[in-house]
Amino acid sequence: MQKWFFAAVVATAVELFSGLPAQASTVFSNYTGVNESGVVAGLFAASFTPTGNFDFTGAAAFLDTPYVPPATASLILYSSSSAGKPDLQLWRSGSFSITTAQLVSASYTGTPIVLQSGNTYFLGVDTPNGAWVGGGSSSVPFLIYSADGTWVPVGSGTSDVQFEVYGNPVIPEPASFALLGLGLASVAAVRSRRARHQSS
Repeated sequence: MQKWFFAAVVATAVELFSGLPAQASTVFSNYTGVNESGVVAGLFAASFTPTGNFDFTGAAAFLDTPYVPPATASLILYSSSSAGKPDLQLWRSGSFSITTAQLVSASYTGTPIVLQSGNTYFLGVDTPNGAWVGGGSSSVPFLIYSADGTWVPVGSGTSDVQFEVYGNPVIPEPASFALLGLGLASVAAVRSRRARHQSS
């Protein structure tokens, strides 16, 4: 009975920790694939707040070229300042060449960037020679970098950035820890009871 119980606890622990996603999870997405409206050359950013702790693995944004020549763009991950606007640049992708409406994406494999639960981050889209920034039905706070070096909210009639952010969970959920702890405590109790029984 005790051997069976111990084996069950070990199997539960293995299942809990092996059940963590091997591939990146979607930390945030408001992607709809519908290009309703747009804005052209500039630097734009939209905010997201992770619900857990993630190691950042990449991001994507929905872009479209309004011109015959290919448009170019880069993705940028920012931390937020105390004012709730983009602050420190954490990552910048290489440049994309955009020839049609598409969700352009880039991966990150450098020094871990931890996206912490409850913190606000911003995904920036830099379109130096012009690109439509896709607008969908899922709205997030949307900012544009102005000529005077400040971030300002974009008014009505313009588009929100459609984007996705990816990351690997860095810790199991608290419930998983609790379940594993309960199982290990049960094993300890069984062993203690067995030791007392053998000594009496």
